[in-house]
Amino acid sequence: MIDTRYYLDTMATPILLRRRTGHVDEKFMGGKWKPTMMIIDYDFGQNVFVDDISEAQARKLAPDAFT
Repeated sequence: MIDTRYYLDTMATPILLRRRTGHVDEKFMGGKWKPTMMIIDYDFGQNVFVDDISEAQARKLAPDAFT
């Protein structure tokens, strides 16, 4: 099973949900998951506007991302 982690991008307006599934980083925007580099930047300390959040928090913030 592939582990998925969720992140919140607080720099974007509106705030964007991001996720890492395996080695793939994506943002949920316009009703679709699209590629992003923001999470890898966060991992290396170059993006302070990304916060690690739980799946439950992600589901509350963007329920459409889970349908």
